[in-house]
Amino acid sequence: MNKTWFAHLHDEDTLRAAWRRVARRLHPDANPGDPSAEDRFKAAHRDFQRALRRIRTGRTDEVRAQVAEAPLCCAGCGDAFDLGDECPRCGIALHRRGEAASHHDARVDAFVEALHRPPRFDLSGISSDTWARAAAAGLLLFGLVHLKIGMIGTGVMMLGFAAFTFAAEAHQRYRRLRLDQLLG
Repeated sequence: MNKTWFAHLHDEDTLRAAWRRVARRLHPDANPGDPSAEDRFKAAHRDFQRALRRIRTGRTDEVRAQVAEAPLCCAGCGDAFDLGDECPRCGIALHRRGEAASHHDARVDAFVEALHRPPRFDLSGISSDTWARAAAAGLLLFGLVHLKIGMIGTGVMMLGFAAFTFAAEAHQRYRRLRLDQLLG
């Protein structure tokens, strides 16, 4: 059990949120068939109680100094630890201070792949950018027609949808351009 589950936290709200995440993961009901689950849960709860007492008594400066000198740290969130093999917040393997982290997050690769994947609604070779522009132009046209015939509410709503569609398409174009600049 990592004795520093909550040593990096210095306010009560964040501590309680972290405890809820850890408790959901370590609770014996969430780990059926694991005989050591109850002991790990109780140890984490004791650590939570110690951290809560430390925060309420105002001893956070001492602990901050101890955590800053801890030999292990997380590549994901930067938290420091004395013991353990993975960060309780991120679930990422800890590494020694001063050493290069060998952290590789598969979620980033999946996100980049999803950005470059062709869209699902690709109709007969029409790109998603062209499709979004055509949809926005159609909404704009219908909105103007509704305004002309006196259906003010519907016309304004369609013009708003058209503006949103134009803005969303421009934002997607910007994200792809920015990602291409960052990656290559």
